[in-house]
Amino acid sequence: MTVASVAKGIEVDPRLAGPAGVGNDDYMSELIAKHFNGPVQVTLYRSVPLDRPLHLEWYEQHVAMACDGADVIATIESVPTRTTHPGLRA
Repeated sequence: MTVASVAKGIEVDPRLAGPAGVGNDDYMSELIAKHFNGPVQVTLYRSVPLDRPLHLEWYEQHVAMACDGADVIATIESVPTRTTHPGLRA
């Protein structure tokens, strides 16, 4: 898993707010995932604030964190790709 683009921070358009002052969780997960090559799983731990940039930081080889200052907002993990549906025989 590599970061697809080097970004100082992910900026969120305030028009895409979920509850007041924070980003919509589904949209934020997709926005974070777009910064990585390949399939990833985004796990949000709290709502993403709209008034500050979200920074991506590496934690391990296949895990990254999205941070708001020192607070971890989400973890991003690479996931294996499937070539066939699990219910189908090769």
